[in-house]
Amino acid sequence: GSADPPSGSLGSLAYTHEVPEGTRYDLVIDSGASTSAANTESGMCQGPTSPVTDSKTYRDASGREVPRFGRVTPTFRTQTGGTIGVTFERMKVAKPLVSVGELVKKGHKVWMTGGDSYIETATGEHIPIYLRDGVFVLPTWHTGGF
Repeated sequence: GSADPPSGSLGSLAYTHEVPEGTRYDLVIDSGASTSAANTESGMCQGPTSPVTDSKTYRDASGREVPRFGRVTPTFRTQTGGTIGVTFERMKVAKPLVSVGELVKKGHKVWMTGGDSYIETATGEHIPIYLRDGVFVLPTWHTGGF
């Protein structure tokens, strides 16, 4: 990875040497997801929720429709000490998913390789992601902020 500390436009990142505190969530960076989604019962989804105001429908990998229960934007610390915010659709999903398509629409780039994989923010900063059990994850810690 880069020797420079990450910062940038997934949220405001500031470098620190502290070990992140809070509840750990490995956010799955999903190139096949059309939206970012998190489980309605997860602690990260217990903050202020915006209501569903459109008629979009989403389907799981089996083709079944997955109901939405609003949107929530929790904040997380990354392993580099930065802070990011991700807007999730509240759905019944097994793991929190971050849509690569949504990241790209916001001006970010996602590099998924066997070695140095990362999210490059619109400002050019790198946030490392890791291949674990066949999927790319972004390790984060939720401290209760929204």
